[in-house]
Amino acid sequence: MNNNSTNTELLIRYLDVDLAPDELIDVNRRLQEDSSLAHELEFLRYSQEAVAAYGLRKQVADIHASMMQEFNRGAVKVPPKGALVRWILQVAAVLFFVIAGTAVYYYFSVSKESLWREAYLDYSLGTERDAKVISAIEEAYKKKAYDEVISLSKQASPSDLNAGFFAGLSYLGKGDAANAIPYFERIVAANSKTGTQVVYPDDSEFYLAMSYLKNNDPARALPVFEKIHHDKLHRYYDKVSSAFIRKLKLLKWKMQ
Repeated sequence: MNNNSTNTELLIRYLDVDLAPDELIDVNRRLQEDSSLAHELEFLRYSQEAVAAYGLRKQVADIHASMMQEFNRGAVKVPPKGALVRWILQVAAVLFFVIAGTAVYYYFSVSKESLWREAYLDYSLGTERDAKVISAIEEAYKKKAYDEVISLSKQASPSDLNAGFFAGLSYLGKGDAANAIPYFERIVAANSKTGTQVVYPDDSEFYLAMSYLKNNDPARALPVFEKIHHDKLHRYYDKVSSAFIRKLKLLKWKMQ
């Protein structure tokens, strides 16, 4: 991530009161010393205020309904044509700046890190499984012994998709998405073949998409996330909302 993106992410967390005490002290110091950073903070603050203005929509709708009732009863006179046009233009201008401010805020706030935090979910083996059927690889994964999982998976047969699945999770747990991707791709490809035993179908798709995202490749992540989003029976359907898809598309556009 470049320095500008890092600063923007930091400032958004500053506005959201999401900084650790030491980070807050550091940001306040930098704001005092760096005028360009202070200007960016003000720009983001204005954008957030524009987003907050959307909260007025319900109130405006209620006022509009009340006004229409008054008009229908003849209690309010229709303003002259010129005044009405000016009023419409003023309303249109306000709406334009609110929408533009919202778009700018989303543009600067969306990042692979923010989307990762929004969607990521640690894989859990669950407590319902019989301890006798849990393999050594799974036991190591439960302890988050990622290096041990990877070592054990390399000793397994290449056709052992169960071992490959936990190897992929372990690489992802270590922050190494590039090495996680081939494992999940192999499982997804195998699951797509007819007549084969399906192994972790929903999980492999979700963590493949998360690996693409972690690896700075939203273009490859998008179709997998869209597949999940359109399948209401998918295990991870609730993690991939319409808003998430929109932000992922924006991230893809930013990185082109």
